[in-house]
Formats: sequence, C-alpha cells, structure tokens
Amino acid sequence: ARGRVAVSGWMDGYGHLIVIEHDNNYMSLYGYNRAVYKKEGAIVNANETIAAVGNSSGQSQDALYFEIRQGTSPQNPARWCR
Repeated sequence: ARGRVAVSGWMDGYGHLIVIEHDNNYMSLYGYNRAVYKKEGAIVNANETIAAVGNSSGQSQDALYFEIRQGTSPQNPARWCR
C-alpha cells in the first residue's frame, strides 16, 4: 500500500531494512535485503520495487523478513497477503 519510507538503512539483526508508514498507524517492515532502493522520506506506491532480497543479516541463503505492525503491535500478515 502507499506510504512514506520511515527507515531505510542498516539495523543489526535485520540487515538492510526498509520500514514504510501507512495510513491508520500501520507499518510494514522489510529486512535482510541485499540493497534498498528508497531513501527515508520517499513516498512509495503499491507494487513499487523498494529493495532487493538478500542475506544481509547473516542468513545462509537469501530471505525476506516481513512484518506488519499497527502501532507497536505485530499483526498477522495473512490478511494483506492474498
């Protein structure tokens, strides 16, 4: 969904991380990336490429860390991943 990039950079445990702030106090987090393509403050739209999957957090193979939060509460992403 459309949102604003709140974090774009390195974070221990997540590697290259992007956090996007969405409406209604939702955030989506994407970690372990090989590269990030958007800077903090950028507006992004649904289906826009924001990063390349990788293993920047020390994973043995490429992977994606994905999380959705409303405020500080993690949410089940199944609702959005159909």
